[in-house]
Amino acid sequence: MSEAASWIEEVKSFEEALEPAKQRAIDLGVEPGVASYLASSAAMQRMVFTHNNRRRLAAGMEMPAYASFEEFVLKHGEVFEAPPEKQPRPKGFRKGRDKGCFRNSVYAVFEHDDWQYVEGYGVGMIPAHHAWVLDTEGRVVETTWKTSGSTYFGVQFSEEEWRLTMSLTNVFGVFNEVLMEQPYTPEGYVAALRAALAEKRKVRVHA
Repeated sequence: MSEAASWIEEVKSFEEALEPAKQRAIDLGVEPGVASYLASSAAMQRMVFTHNNRRRLAAGMEMPAYASFEEFVLKHGEVFEAPPEKQPRPKGFRKGRDKGCFRNSVYAVFEHDDWQYVEGYGVGMIPAHHAWVLDTEGRVVETTWKTSGSTYFGVQFSEEEWRLTMSLTNVFGVFNEVLMEQPYTPEGYVAALRAALAEKRKVRVHA
């Protein structure tokens, strides 16, 4: 078997392992094509991680619970109803900076105490790592895009989670290596963040 064929077979094995997570997303209402895109990307990234760390894994290094944010969202995300395409924000709420969804969404929850921060994947033309907020009624408020996306699939993070994450990473957004390390629960993630802050740990922030 050629090296290319071997890689293809290995990606397929990771895709098969992620099939339950993909099906979970579809059952929640994610379009099958979007779920397949996320699962394929997650499988490829898990394979790359495994190859890049094969010596350390052989020496006893623990595999992180998630090798990518796609995998994390497939396993923990919720589907949120998209707002009307031509009215993605409440009247009076101004769109934030283009390509600044994480910053825009954090600023929105700073300004509205009862709104909630969500990070995951939004679908405009293609699935994109994205952030948005929920208003007091649980409705999506699109903070960045001119019109609403067709799909909003992500994880709602508490104020404690996103504040502690930003304190640790000094950047907007929650995707970082601490989030990926252990099976996610809000309480477990907060505890891991507090431990990392106490250790003054430098963490990698994933783009």
